[in-house]
Amino acid sequence: MKIPRLSNDYANVYRPSGSVYPGLDGKELRHGQWYEQWVPNDHAFVVGPDGGWHIFGITHPLTSAANIHEGEEQLFHAQAPADCGLTVGSFVDKGSVLPPGERPGEVKEIHSPFIVKKDGL
Repeated sequence: MKIPRLSNDYANVYRPSGSVYPGLDGKELRHGQWYEQWVPNDHAFVVGPDGGWHIFGITHPLTSAANIHEGEEQLFHAQAPADCGLTVGSFVDKGSVLPPGERPGEVKEIHSPFIVKKDGL
């Protein structure tokens, strides 16, 4: 059996922009407070119809290792042009996707997001 491995060095190609935390108060996070450092988690890369790159995934403000999953209620979308070479800084934030307020009746936490193409969308 072959074990998968990276063929080159790891590169951080996306860093979420700072933002106001819209979630509920938690152990470390406070509703309405600005956080400069956000982290992406559980994400998917997709090539769009124009050949450009898109990333969709979970994001939340940076917290301590003890509360690493606190605030995982937000989905991000970032986009980069087809010819970007997937280099650092090539992705631009496009805003939140389906924040908790737009998902009435669902749990606030996000788990294992994925992408499905249906009817050209």
